[in-house]
Amino acid sequence: MADTTDGIDGTLRRIEARLTTRARTMIEDRARLPLGAPAPAPTDAQALDILRSRLEIARYAHNEVRQGGLISDGNPDLHLTALADYVAELHARITETETTGAPVAQLRTRLQQWSNAAGLECSTLVAALVESLVGRERDRTAAAAAAAQALAARQAAARQPRVRTDEEILQDAIRRKRGEAGPGYDPAARRLPGDVKSVLVVNGAEYHGSNGRSEKLSAVTLALVPQLVDRQEKWTETGCAEVSALDRFLVAAGHTTVAAAKTAIDRGALRGALIGTVCLYDRSANNPGTWEVRMPCPQCRQWLALAGIVAYDKDARS
Repeated sequence: MADTTDGIDGTLRRIEARLTTRARTMIEDRARLPLGAPAPAPTDAQALDILRSRLEIARYAHNEVRQGGLISDGNPDLHLTALADYVAELHARITETETTGAPVAQLRTRLQQWSNAAGLECSTLVAALVESLVGRERDRTAAAAAAAQALAARQAAARQPRVRTDEEILQDAIRRKRGEAGPGYDPAARRLPGDVKSVLVVNGAEYHGSNGRSEKLSAVTLALVPQLVDRQEKWTETGCAEVSALDRFLVAAGHTTVAAAKTAIDRGALRGALIGTVCLYDRSANNPGTWEVRMPCPQCRQWLALAGIVAYDKDARS
């Protein structure tokens, strides 16, 4: 289907679509040169091919202008005359050279003399037209290179293993814990050991705690938590799953003193970390119960807020 686009862009695209391999090669060779860099001196054969290519471009441009196309913002009537004069002169000189075998240098000298005497406007117009085509080719090459680079980057990224977010890690941990079996049922026990489990996620690392670890909390945790909590109900850090998870983090981080642990927390070591807690609900002699997400108690909310830890509360029971 013919290109009927109006304007300069449409005209140049129609000229580009008609170019022979020889003319395309000339445009592409020029486009590969750095901006402002002079073209290397051509051989006689190359120089003649360049002139043939310029004649081809001028002919297509003359035909476009004659049919109402625009090759620049200048006066189309003046363009029509200049292109006709250029085509006639260059065709005559090339034909003469091909017929007589005269040196290409002589052809170029005679063209230069014609340009200086009467054809400067014609030569300038065609030179500008060729530069427009070279610029368009340079832009296409740059766009293709950028697209190839972007594709390579996407492909490289696709080959890299996807890094899970802390929230995804926590959600997976909660799903695993909800699939675990609960502790054995003891009808005499009001609370069963290990019936609350927490997972603290810090920069992709998991720290697991439960309310059955009271005898295993570090001295640092036992001394630190009372500094972060005002008790509002009957509660002890030794029976708290969230505190147990915090203890695992402090031990893994190598904090051996309360001062070091407090300084790390104050400086944001846990800011943005996530914690999720599940509790075994509806456990009875005839019902194994279900692990459900639970909100932290009022005491835990205090130290979680001070540390900047966010509690996971999706579908949580109060």
